[in-house]
Formats: sequence, C-alpha cells, structure tokens
Amino acid sequence: MRIKPCFIFLSVWLFITGILLIPASVLAEELPPFTGLVNEEDINIRFDSTVGASIICVAAKGLKLEVVGENYDWYKIRLPKQAPAYVSKELVECVDSGAAGKSCKILKDRVNIRLEPNLSSHILGRADQNEIVTIVSETQDWYKIIPIANSYGWIHKKFVSKAPAEEPVKVAEKPKVEPPAEEPVVIEGVIQPHGFIFTGAVSHKLITKDKKIFLLKGDKTALKALNHRKAKVTGSFLGRADQKYPTVEVKILEALD
Repeated sequence: MRIKPCFIFLSVWLFITGILLIPASVLAEELPPFTGLVNEEDINIRFDSTVGASIICVAAKGLKLEVVGENYDWYKIRLPKQAPAYVSKELVECVDSGAAGKSCKILKDRVNIRLEPNLSSHILGRADQNEIVTIVSETQDWYKIIPIANSYGWIHKKFVSKAPAEEPVKVAEKPKVEPPAEEPVVIEGVIQPHGFIFTGAVSHKLITKDKKIFLLKGDKTALKALNHRKAKVTGSFLGRADQKYPTVEVKILEALD
C-alpha cells in the first residue's frame, strides 16, 4: 500500500509545529547557577525566551542576577526583588507586620504567583504551602509581594556578564577584650521566620505571649526546625535591649511543645 505524499507532509508539519509550541521553560537546559551582572542600561527581563514575550521588569546596569538555566541565546534567571509579583488574598494568611513589611503565610500547595493582579496573567512561579512571603502593597483582591525564590524570567545572554569572583576582605585582627560578665537573657514565645530582611545573620524572630518581638541570631538550621513552635531562648542582647525589636544572640534553644 502506497502512502500518499500529502499524508507524509501533514505528519511532518504537525511534528515540527508541536516542537515549536513547546514553551521555553520545558526546553531550557539546567546549568550550575552563577551570578551574572547586567552590562547595559534598561534591559528587559521577559516572561519567555523570545523578544516578543511579555516584559516582567527592566533591569539597570550592574544589577546582580542568579542565572539557573539557558535556552539558546537566553538565560533563565531568578526574578530580582524589584520585579512585580502578585498572589490572591484568598490563598494567604497574614501572620505579622515587622520592620521589613507585612508577612503572610501561603495556605495551599503550588499557589500561583502572577505577573499582574488577575487570574489571566502570566504565572511567574508557584509557592509551597506554609511558605512566608513579604507584602509590598495590596489591591482589592491581591497582594503585591517580593518575588519568591521559585519565580523566574528570561534575559538575553548578550546583556549578562559573569560576575568576577569576590575576594575575601582581609580585616586586621583586633586584640581580644573579655567582655564583663552579664546576666543571660531568657525569653519564651513562638519562633517564626522573619521573612524578607536586610542581609545579615537574623533569620528568625520570637514573639512572646504579650506580643513583644525579639530578633534571633543563631544557628539557622536549629531555628528553622522550631518554626511556628513555642520555645525558650537563652542568650544575650546584641546592642541595646530597649530597641523596638531587640536582637538576641541565641546560646541555648529549647522546644516547649
């Protein structure tokens, strides 16, 4: 039986069309993450790896980006903190308001984080249940948030240069001075992630029964293990104890539930 040429042509056309319709996020090759620097002013970060894809935000020259994948002439990146990102108010629960902004907890698994505050907008990433997000502003039904780690965009390779390796800064050692003995600080309350905060060692906080907030500096793994649990912290103040959010260096950490 002879196969008609038109049937062969149709089969090949459907095969090629199917490949072209596969999104870049599927075809993207993973590569070891590295830090890139935007080398030109006002460079578009796009939703997909094409010049016709929607623009997520505009990157300034010198902006550091984490590159996690590639597709031909494009790099897949984690979205910078200034990129717009939205989550529906129905899918989060606000847990506190701190110096870094209002923090909310994701209520379900694989919650869509969108480019604009509507259900037809592009999906930038998906948040896990109980993940903490930081609110920037709000509309009637949506919160604008700082992009989560699992949200991505695309930038053309020619606009990204690999950042040079940072050399450790050598600091002259100062003579050790033994501090005077002081009474240890003992506090009890619920430990929570602090959410988005300036670069530093503070990753968690403790909220006491009377709603006072203490920032905690200590072993992040141990603190993370007690997320949303009641605990007793023994340590010492870093800085003034009468600050609005005093910082405690954790020396002993005990679960109370």
